[in-house]
Amino acid sequence: MSSAPTTDDPVDLLSLAVGQFTALAAEVTPEQETLPTPCQSWDVRRLLVHTLEGMGNYAADARGEAHPDPAGAGGNDIAGELRAAGEGMISARLT
Repeated sequence: MSSAPTTDDPVDLLSLAVGQFTALAAEVTPEQETLPTPCQSWDVRRLLVHTLEGMGNYAADARGEAHPDPAGAGGNDIAGELRAAGEGMISARLT
């Protein structure tokens, strides 16, 4: 992980956070997805899916659109979906 950010630009900070989070998410193995989290009713996978849904909602809000349907979120490539959602958040924030 990098140290403190060298910018206070919100888009740069968002990009940094998305990059760090998606890099961590990409390291989660299938065996780790069922591990518990501090939220007793959620395992690691459910937390990742929840984050994915939030990222999609953020981008939709930034564009003035309706929230996407959460059905189907969190397929076999959750890390790839998170990267794409992060890119969507950043591009929405830039517009």
